[in-house]
Amino acid sequence: MLVDQDSRQIGTPDLKKGKPSVLVFIKDECPCSIEAQPIFNSIAKAFGGDAQFFGVIDALPQAAAHYAQANVVPYPIICDPKASLPKSFKLVASASIALVDGNGSVVKAWPGYSRDVLRQLNLLLGTLSKAGPKEFDDSDAPKEMTAGCTF
Repeated sequence: MLVDQDSRQIGTPDLKKGKPSVLVFIKDECPCSIEAQPIFNSIAKAFGGDAQFFGVIDALPQAAAHYAQANVVPYPIICDPKASLPKSFKLVASASIALVDGNGSVVKAWPGYSRDVLRQLNLLLGTLSKAGPKEFDDSDAPKEMTAGCTF
């Protein structure tokens, strides 16, 4: 069982609450993670209660709490100091994304982000949540697939 930035336990059951979940993989102090965070915040806010979002950071709760506060992250950040979660999705760098359905099954994982990836995520998330795609600001998203520091 892992903990979030407030040392609350988070585990697989949290990803099986009937709502799709998006995991955003963060490398502590990686400029790419920091640069991408406002875009992930925007899509998370657009989906509101229709989907769950979790950050996953390779750090302990104190660093995760600092990241969450500094980047105004509107969702829990799971602390994974050994970066076992991104590795389990075969993701090697920050700003990667995984989409999990409401039963806990992996739908898709992306090894970074781009405008097209975020639009795919929006469509899939809209379908899984039955809320439809949402309007969000992707104007700062890169056109080409971008990833950050390796785990």
